[in-house]
Amino acid sequence: MTERKGIVIKTQGEKVYILTDEGEFATVKASGAIPAPGDEFSGEYLSAKAAPLGKFRWIASAAAILIVFLVGGGAFAYNIPFSTKTLSTDPGVELKTNVFRQVISVSSQDKEVEEQLENLDLKSPELEKNVQSIIDNARSKAADHRNTQNERKFNQNPDSGSPAVEKGTGSTLKDKGK
Repeated sequence: MTERKGIVIKTQGEKVYILTDEGEFATVKASGAIPAPGDEFSGEYLSAKAAPLGKFRWIASAAAILIVFLVGGGAFAYNIPFSTKTLSTDPGVELKTNVFRQVISVSSQDKEVEEQLENLDLKSPELEKNVQSIIDNARSKAADHRNTQNERKFNQNPDSGSPAVEKGTGSTLKDKGK
């Protein structure tokens, strides 16, 4: 910093306002005893914008740190499981949700069910829609499985000694001609 010399116009705390020999008004730092107006004084030159810029830097730094924590905290909160919902089906299905009740992971003990869950779109923001989607998928798979079993029973060869089974009822077909 440069040193300025001039006549004291006004003092304010650690700041002394002077009029230099060149006719320029300047603010200098008071060191030691504070001079009276009208005295000649020499001190370290303070830029007119030094104080506000210093405060601005602190405020800007604090705001930047706050933004980083808020954004980082939001990302942290989004990816951390807050609750676990379990569907008690034959192969249990477990849904982990975050603070915002969005499904962040789905798992099952059964590998086949796990593969079916991967094919479902479970990124809906509403937990209930995701649960309903899983239930609907399980019902359709169960219905497909029952239909496949019934078709196998119905299509058995009667010459093999096993009776033909009526589709969907599980009852044995009886010869109605006798």
